[in-house]
Amino acid sequence: MSHRFTLARFLFDTTSFSSSATQRTWRTVVAAGAMIGAAYVVDAPDADADAERVAQMEKKAPPPAPAPPPDTIRAEPAPAIGAQMTLDQPTIDFGTIEAGKKKTVEFTFVNTGTAPLKLDRKKMKSSCRCLVATLPRAPIAPGGRGLIKATFTAPRTAGDASHNLVIKFVVNPLDKAEGSAVLAIAGTVSPRRPRTPVVPRNEGRGFILS
Repeated sequence: MSHRFTLARFLFDTTSFSSSATQRTWRTVVAAGAMIGAAYVVDAPDADADAERVAQMEKKAPPPAPAPPPDTIRAEPAPAIGAQMTLDQPTIDFGTIEAGKKKTVEFTFVNTGTAPLKLDRKKMKSSCRCLVATLPRAPIAPGGRGLIKATFTAPRTAGDASHNLVIKFVVNPLDKAEGSAVLAIAGTVSPRRPRTPVVPRNEGRGFILS
């Protein structure tokens, strides 16, 4: 038995109510409920229809334009305050040198600071007495280039050799702050060649050593 049949029997059966007024009241309540239900059914949103409508709108809508790339900003490093010594080649390979021989190499550098660079021989330290250097006497202006000549005297012992020079300089004369640069050399010392024995020559007046 359906719910509609049960409801109709309940409303139109006179034996279900104590009076005709009560029956009319129930009929009015049920009729009003039916009208409200019908209005809700008509006005109720269709979720499937809305979803389909949104999908169609998305298909028709053009794709969003790509965002413009951010501006590329390259920050230039600020120049160092005071004098600064930047070597072009901190380490130089002098190759192979015979024991007891001398080899001179040149180190070039740039004053990348904002004040003149003054090098003092008294503030230079060498890892070996066999390595000495000649420093420029005049101060190097900011942005200027300088030259240091380093002379290495090979020891009598053959083998690999590596030494360095530490050069200190005043960065800022006001606070007497100091900076330093390290110059290094490396190479191989070969054994000393044996001397050719002297052969005496007879010139008729005795022997002459040639």
